[in-house]
Amino acid sequence: MPNPPTTSYVPFLLFTAMSRIMMQEPGGDVDRFLKLLPTTSTLNDPPRQIVAEGYVKWEGSPGVSFRLRWRDDESAEFVLGDATDGTPVLICAERQALVYDPERGSVWHYSGVEPYFRFLLRDTLQFACGIRTPNLPEGDVPRGIVIDIRSIFASKSVAREVTKPSPTSHRMVHRTERGNTSVATIEASLQVPVFTVELVPPDEEMPEIALTYLRIDGDAEAPRLRVPTRAELAEEFDVRDGADARGRALGANAMNAILLRIAAHSPKFREKLAQFRLLNVDWEAVRRNDERLAPRMKKICQSPIIIKVETR
Repeated sequence: MPNPPTTSYVPFLLFTAMSRIMMQEPGGDVDRFLKLLPTTSTLNDPPRQIVAEGYVKWEGSPGVSFRLRWRDDESAEFVLGDATDGTPVLICAERQALVYDPERGSVWHYSGVEPYFRFLLRDTLQFACGIRTPNLPEGDVPRGIVIDIRSIFASKSVAREVTKPSPTSHRMVHRTERGNTSVATIEASLQVPVFTVELVPPDEEMPEIALTYLRIDGDAEAPRLRVPTRAELAEEFDVRDGADARGRALGANAMNAILLRIAAHSPKFREKLAQFRLLNVDWEAVRRNDERLAPRMKKICQSPIIIKVETR
């Protein structure tokens, strides 16, 4: 397999859709609903904690799942996985990161990293999440967690409707001139409200994005993940040092792992791998490595993220 670009940072998931912000005059239930939608940032006046789970799904693939837990930069946790069976391909905790390589049957280990996450609408819809590596110049890559759900649903629409599916929940459907549909729900029966968000584009070339669980503030939970030491990893994995990756960036390693696992489960997806320079893959070796190592990655993750998503 050719080496990926020699970069220190590659966003694992990135979706941008053009949509000019033109605020409508809100009123009634719409206005009240918008005020309930969260907007938060760890860069200034950070909340006590952020917990987010969701997926990104392209046509013809099972999807990529993610989980983020933040209460401070030192204890931030981020997991990226194949939503088919919840196998994590990237695990980040305690400023350490593991990236699973199913083709070589190994894991890459990185130190001094931190996750970032962005989900907001400015002039365009910005959705990106990944891992920031050390010693990067300010401004070169995103930093911190920035979530602004309100900005998405306050943008110009051709139709907006608020309903109450239950006595304690609220739901808004937001449709744009371009045919994008966004749905947000708020469950207010809990001490801290829980939000869900789903963005469905009209074009199959664009991904569907969903936050299946979003909670901000509330009592901070203790860290759940622990990345094993290099010695512990070596007992079960062939461990490769990310500092000696020789051009294989953390982001490229994680993206390759995601694509290989999706294609292993979905043979029709394999024809799309050429654009990612993943050629001449030994699928039997991927299968054997995965049978042996996927359960070990799940064990580290503790609670795999499995998301059943219907193919569009």
